[in-house]
Amino acid sequence: MTPNTLRIAQITDIHLTEHDGDALQGVDTGESLRQVLTAIGALSQRPSLIIASGDLVQTANSKSYSRLKSIFCDINIPVYVLPGNHDNTEMMQQYLAGDSVKYQSKLDLNHWSILFVDSTIKDEHHGIVSETEQALLERNIGPALNPLVLVALHHPTINSCPSFSCRLDNKDKFISYLKRQPSVKAVIAGHTHLAAEDIHADLAQYTTPSTFAQITHSESADPTGTEGFWISHTMDSSVHGYRILDLSKEGQIDSFVGWVVDSEN
Repeated sequence: MTPNTLRIAQITDIHLTEHDGDALQGVDTGESLRQVLTAIGALSQRPSLIIASGDLVQTANSKSYSRLKSIFCDINIPVYVLPGNHDNTEMMQQYLAGDSVKYQSKLDLNHWSILFVDSTIKDEHHGIVSETEQALLERNIGPALNPLVLVALHHPTINSCPSFSCRLDNKDKFISYLKRQPSVKAVIAGHTHLAAEDIHADLAQYTTPSTFAQITHSESADPTGTEGFWISHTMDSSVHGYRILDLSKEGQIDSFVGWVVDSEN
């Protein structure tokens, strides 16, 4: 890393529960989050910020978001949040945003503009970049203070699962638009609970593993959404992950995934 490199960490799919010690499918999601944040904080080069890319809580309510804010405020790194399909944007504004937790559509820092896109559909697991969000993205790209752009959203742009609930409905159109923008260098996402990369000269695409649990997706998963999700998916709760991205002022991106083995495994 050079002195002018911007390091960011991405965490995603936390699924935090309301109370300390609560288990979700056998996992204490508060403890797994703390383990990941400890690992990030212990890096020899700490990130300038953390992006938490959705499914922040399991059930959207004041207790869950207040608990998450308390955990985030315990670390000395600002956290920028965006919603996933388990989240409620109004509650995020009311109970999560504030102090070192930021909820906004744009951040300009060190030659880069980071643009946050809400890809959620109310009461649905799959996602879409709505006309409203697309228009906001275009407005933010146009007058960007910095010549380099990173886009962050919850639903993935990489083809990692054919399941209806995993998809971003207008993925192809969205990616086509991003590739036509010379300033846009990468897009990061979550939702699928796995680490994946699709790197090309015109755009780098990443998905990041969950701080909660990882999911294996079958290529034969039902694309119509009529079969049960777990018929074609399996979960591994023994490891928890995060992604580091090093963004250079020349537009180069170096990335790696960090893993934390569950302390009880």
